[in-house]
Amino acid sequence: MTDLSDIGRKALRINWAVVLLICATAAVGVGMQYSAADGAWDPWARRHLTRFGVVLVVLFAVALIDLRTWLRHAYTIYALFLVALASVEFAGLVGMGARRWIDLGPVTLQPSELMKIGLVLALDGTFTTYHSTRSGCCPT
Repeated sequence: MTDLSDIGRKALRINWAVVLLICATAAVGVGMQYSAADGAWDPWARRHLTRFGVVLVVLFAVALIDLRTWLRHAYTIYALFLVALASVEFAGLVGMGARRWIDLGPVTLQPSELMKIGLVLALDGTFTTYHSTRSGCCPT
């Protein structure tokens, strides 16, 4: 279990300049959507701002979790995302002529985007295991 001092150290190592640039980019997007709606928060700006807030919380949660935890659960995450990807065939919504969305109530989810993250985690776990069991990266 991670104690509070570990979380504080990890929070200090976050590149806050990048976080500020991401927030500035989102603010420009909200401003453009607000302007496109003739000075109204609905239909686009409010939803964009809400989604950005949720994603920012997820970003910090992911950044503060120890990397070894992600590697330990890499194959489980990959398997869950693979099941979600396969479920699109049976429970997926058709959008723009393709069946690629899953309706989760307030949000629709595109499992192929999650699968990209799952694949990177699984490959990282595989290469980390492979590298630690061999003396070098590449065969000579």
